[in-house]
Amino acid sequence: MRAEGSSIVLTTHYLEEAEYCANIILINAGKLIAEGTPTALKQRYVTPESPHPTLEDVFINMIEGIY
Repeated sequence: MRAEGSSIVLTTHYLEEAEYCANIILINAGKLIAEGTPTALKQRYVTPESPHPTLEDVFINMIEGIY
């Protein structure tokens, strides 16, 4: 469908499902807090202690103000 120029909007509270999306937007309290591919968002939070963060890790870090 993407090749034909179509988009699908998926809303979910399960961030594991968002892993399958080409681009995601994270929203907290009605405000956009992040946008990008799942890989790009996770790369923001790679540390020696957390070399493979999940999207849930990203969301928690963002709402707790850990940048």
